[in-house]
Amino acid sequence: MYIFIFDFLFILILTFTVRMLLISLISLVLFLSLSYTFKVINLPEGEVIRWMVPSNEITKYYQFEKPDSKEFVGYFSYDGVRNTVVFQKVIATKLEIFVNRERVAVFGDGTGNLWPKALVVSVPEYLLRESEKNEIKVVLHGIVGAGISGSPYLVDMNTAIQGAQLINMFRNDIVLVGIGAAGVILYLFLLAYTGASANEKKSYFYILMASVFMILGLVQFTYRETYGSVESY
Repeated sequence: MYIFIFDFLFILILTFTVRMLLISLISLVLFLSLSYTFKVINLPEGEVIRWMVPSNEITKYYQFEKPDSKEFVGYFSYDGVRNTVVFQKVIATKLEIFVNRERVAVFGDGTGNLWPKALVVSVPEYLLRESEKNEIKVVLHGIVGAGISGSPYLVDMNTAIQGAQLINMFRNDIVLVGIGAAGVILYLFLLAYTGASANEKKSYFYILMASVFMILGLVQFTYRETYGSVESY
């Protein structure tokens, strides 16, 4: 009798261990795959902007003790084709871009962090000079900190859009996957709820409510930080 119980417990523990190892292995493979994918898609596809400070000063995160801003000045050449700047990821509440002392783009209003998607800035050709260097100034505004992830680079518009779409598929559109997954869970538990007992219905109810709030939270967070206004938030 004791031998039977011991064997049963041994098999149970072994099965649990194998499952945990399998889950850990799958998680590790997924993590490494995503990490490698991000590394590849974040590689600059065009001319990297040359800054007045070392490159590691551009791609670091600056912490603020109070709401503040950080300014960087750089230079790039214009070949008559590449007039679009790609920022792979910006951590700030507001981003201002000036080219040859003219403001060409503004992202954010200073009230909430920018969604970490790739930002594409098309510089009007009349501001660019082919015979000499063009100056670009970036001003980052933050409440607790700000920074740029990855080296901003210059390409043509089509290449910039394709690169940004690939980056945003993993950073921005992944939220839609979360909404869809929560929706599927919601639907399955609704089906199970109809045939459940009184005690089971209580558990299902909490899970259903959690799924609903998860969907609502993802929707408002994505909209507010990417496209929304303070009033809608």
